[in-house]
Amino acid sequence: MALEKATRYNEAISIYQQALDIDPKNVTVLNNKGVALTHLGLYEEAIKEYDKALDIDPTFKLAANNKLWAMNKLNPVNFVKYENSGMSINIPSDWAKSESSNSIGVFSPYESNSDNFPEAIWININNLTNQSSTLNDLSHKNIDSLTKDHAPSFNIIDSNLDSNISLGGYPSYERVSTYTEGKEFGNCRDVCNLKSMIIGTIVGGKEYDVEYYAEDSEFGNYLPTVKKIIDSFKVTSIDLLNDNFDTENDGNSVLNYSSFQNWNVVNGTVDLMSHALFNNLPPINGLYIDLDGSSLNAGKIETKKEFNLQPGNYTLEFDIAGYSSNDTNTIIISLGNVFHEKITRQNEFPFEHIIRKITINENTTARLAFDHLGGDNFGLLLDNVKLIKTNR
Repeated sequence: MALEKATRYNEAISIYQQALDIDPKNVTVLNNKGVALTHLGLYEEAIKEYDKALDIDPTFKLAANNKLWAMNKLNPVNFVKYENSGMSINIPSDWAKSESSNSIGVFSPYESNSDNFPEAIWININNLTNQSSTLNDLSHKNIDSLTKDHAPSFNIIDSNLDSNISLGGYPSYERVSTYTEGKEFGNCRDVCNLKSMIIGTIVGGKEYDVEYYAEDSEFGNYLPTVKKIIDSFKVTSIDLLNDNFDTENDGNSVLNYSSFQNWNVVNGTVDLMSHALFNNLPPINGLYIDLDGSSLNAGKIETKKEFNLQPGNYTLEFDIAGYSSNDTNTIIISLGNVFHEKITRQNEFPFEHIIRKITINENTTARLAFDHLGGDNFGLLLDNVKLIKTNR
């Protein structure tokens, strides 16, 4: 090995070959020859030496890891962009993928028949149950969960909130731990000694975390790929408001409702409606608002929260419908002084989805408002209101 340290790789290869002429099944020498070839950039020849060693001893992890490293140099990992739930991240194109509504998992191919566990990366997105939660709170929550699930084998190697740690450019926490899992765990073929790294952050009332799992002996070999994945993470949109009204009043319709979670009724009245209340209402699940309540005084609703809007691009989305067969209704939608629009609709019509793009050039504050004009107890219906900041 002293020859290699002196970068005399060709001489080292010659000496290793002489040793192999005497003992062709010496897996340590085969691996060392592969390492020397790798340092010379002769990756295909190096892989052949690692394969010889693994044919003799399929459990020789060092040769398997070195082969993986050489393969990555010979065939660099290709990445594809994945986008979902307001975030984007680059993932290896040849890794298997598993998706759900709030997470995605990607899994490396098995390296050989003796490979016990495919390296895995999970990206999770969850709404915070407590909007005042801090990074320290989330870090301890994850530690408590893993300690409960994996005790007594669970061991924290590193856990910190260092200011240099970030995910998508946002301050983050990081935790590295080890633990043992049986073959009932996921893709573990036998007892697995695992090592994990979790990096998490909070953005716009949501927790985002990237979790990396590998066998302890192979954890470092995939770190270059994992680092590229983590570095590519980006929050592409932040929900400032997302309200479908379905949890209001325990899910029940009521006339002249004012106890909204996210809104104040600042003028007139509005009704909390559903198809179950009147059969001529749109036959969709959940609740929605009739902006012209039941007092002959149409309502105006305004968000309780005053949004701090930074320069950038925003999207306002909402659904409106009409259920009066001989009426014309008008609403005015406003977002402080940065957006103002009047919408008029005639007669009965099903819910239509409205999207408006808003560009803000300077810091400002604003509340979102829907103001219904007139007052005859038959107004426009409102549902699925969203205000989103886009970071593209």
